[in-house]
Amino acid sequence: MKRQNSVKYAIGICAALAVLAGCRGSQTPIGAPAAIPQTVAVATHADRGGSRMKSAPATTSLLFISDVYTSNVDIYDYPSGKYVKHITGLNQPAGECTDGQGDVWVVNASEILEYSHTGKLLNTLSDSGEVPVDCAVDPSGNLAVTNISTASGGNGSLSIYENQAGPPAIISSKSFASMWFDGFDTNGNLFIDGLSPGGAFQFGELPASSDETIKLIKVKGATIHNPGGVKTVLGRVTIEDQATSTIYRMTETGQVVGLTKLLHAGDCFQGTFTGKTYICPDEGKRIVTFYHYPAGGLPWKTITGSHLPDGSAISN
Repeated sequence: MKRQNSVKYAIGICAALAVLAGCRGSQTPIGAPAAIPQTVAVATHADRGGSRMKSAPATTSLLFISDVYTSNVDIYDYPSGKYVKHITGLNQPAGECTDGQGDVWVVNASEILEYSHTGKLLNTLSDSGEVPVDCAVDPSGNLAVTNISTASGGNGSLSIYENQAGPPAIISSKSFASMWFDGFDTNGNLFIDGLSPGGAFQFGELPASSDETIKLIKVKGATIHNPGGVKTVLGRVTIEDQATSTIYRMTETGQVVGLTKLLHAGDCFQGTFTGKTYICPDEGKRIVTFYHYPAGGLPWKTITGSHLPDGSAISN
């Protein structure tokens, strides 16, 4: 299965796999700003398809947002939300991750692109024959990419790039029909979510000391409907359920110890944690929202101007 040229990438993915009934890329935009108590930051993109490529500041924190509809990556100052520049010429970019140097890796069709803090293309890694969706970098600099399927429609897998170089080692599991999102802990253990061959939510771990065998983890204390972003935050593994806009905090053995509700969220595809903030690239409402974490509730800031945001990363 290859990504389709579609107005709504999330809907295209749902239709292709016919399993994620909870994807909600078609929801209408959020109502009038007065309807939600929040600080609103509006980014202007009048020249989105043009040549406006201002240099990004070298010392500030920057927010990279993939926009699958325009095939751009939009860059904003963080936390102000002020628009800085955009990167054009991509092919339906999706998940993003940041390495220890502050470089941002962007999943882009069957390749992974590395950009500097200022948005300069540094490296391109091939993920030939796969349909990648997300990425993560471990403390040693190894890059792990989740593949929802092969290009021909086979089961998903992991592509592991040792020291951020190819060709990758491909790791699959009979327990996963598709692998969606991933995240490392500080010890180099990789956590993955996705779907089982029967279409149910699936969660697993590739231990740092593993012989390339993915260990299944049963989530206890919650029912997760649709796979969402996976991160390790404040010593806890976090998984977002895209169907309910809920972030679950759990131990590495799968025991849920807390949750965060994201009110008024449509579909946070691959969010980012930074400090006490969770950043949601909301495909469902076509905006980018900032939530207090772990408090959740209503967003405290909104960036408008995106067409279909799906991936995110912070570069410091």
